[in-house]
Amino acid sequence: MCSSDLLSFGIWVSFFATPVMASDANFFTIGLSADMSSASAESGESIRRGMVVAIDEINAAGGVLGKSLQLKVRDHRGNPARGIDNIDAFGAQNDVIAVMGGLHTPVALAELAPIHRNDLIYLAPWAAGTKIVDNGYVPNNVFRVSVRDEYAGRFLAQEAQRRGFKTIGLLMEQTE
Repeated sequence: MCSSDLLSFGIWVSFFATPVMASDANFFTIGLSADMSSASAESGESIRRGMVVAIDEINAAGGVLGKSLQLKVRDHRGNPARGIDNIDAFGAQNDVIAVMGGLHTPVALAELAPIHRNDLIYLAPWAAGTKIVDNGYVPNNVFRVSVRDEYAGRFLAQEAQRRGFKTIGLLMEQTE
């Protein structure tokens, strides 16, 4: 995710910040629940770095509603139970206005109930399982900032054909 995308996210978040306006803090917290220490730690670190750049840009431009943004990172290690604990921990903080997820679709799916129970905004930048966003919750607090699985395969096959490849093979996982 590039910093300009997250800058747009900061503007978007300002519309959702009203419920935490009672906080005495001079900042809003954006959480990250991602793998930071196991097999997919590089994905979590990539998301964290993009968030840091964007948060710095947003804060340099005056923040959101006059408050600075800060990042709080929680490591789920690719484990759905840890993801649930992370979301509940973010939900217990009155300054958290949104949570960014990580790579793992199974973790993101497990986080859906606590996201909605805690009334948190959740942004999915990498985990692409269709049911993360098409989850049946009303209202739905989950927003994708990446391609959906249901579109990726078709796009790749069409692009390969456009480039003139005669034999196309795709290997895709299905974690839903």
